[in-house]
Amino acid sequence: MQKRRCRFISQLKGKYTRTVAAEILSRIGPDAIEAAPAFRDGLQTVVTDMTDDAFQMACAAGLVRIAATEADVELGVEVIKSALNSADESPGRLGQRRYQAYAVLNQLGPRAERFIPELIAGLADALGNYAVQILPSMNPAAVPALNQALDSDQEISVTRAASCLGKMKAESGKAIPKLEAAWGRVTSDWAKQAVMSAAMHIDPESGLSIAGKQQAELESVRYLARQHIARINYVEN
Repeated sequence: MQKRRCRFISQLKGKYTRTVAAEILSRIGPDAIEAAPAFRDGLQTVVTDMTDDAFQMACAAGLVRIAATEADVELGVEVIKSALNSADESPGRLGQRRYQAYAVLNQLGPRAERFIPELIAGLADALGNYAVQILPSMNPAAVPALNQALDSDQEISVTRAASCLGKMKAESGKAIPKLEAAWGRVTSDWAKQAVMSAAMHIDPESGLSIAGKQQAELESVRYLARQHIARINYVEN
């Protein structure tokens, strides 16, 4: 096993083998402690394209998972957080660094809970669907932050937070009052539908209650539309 680890460490220097080698060593975890110095060196890579981003994020994740020292863990966390908060460097690199950061979070297990604030902030981002894939695995740690995200004035954040809570089901039962309030606040049909669907997954009875409100609201809109059409016809005749 040690020979295999040494071989993977040597492959960290190859342009076309380094990222895969870093990912494998990262998955090995603390037993691959001898890879820590190479991971630190990998973070110094000059980033020119997406492959450099992928390698750097794999090295950062490796430092977090191997946890040779607390300083290594903090260094890896800092690099990943910086990537999650990074702006698009140029039109040709839209979200590439953030995408690679999201990709390594799936490898960190419970350690990824350290990134809940960044993931919540990313719900409104163009890559927010990746946050939606990751956050449900952080149950129950992410529930309070997701409940708070339901208060956002950005409907995309509300719907994505609702989707996460819906995937968590019973464990996020305390979210029902927040979902009911969010349903009353959002205005678009797709947002109302997303919130109702999340409530239905958590508590079918509460979901049906929201569905009843949605039906009543729809009937009210239809009634107003019929009244408006009747007035137009009366004026024209």
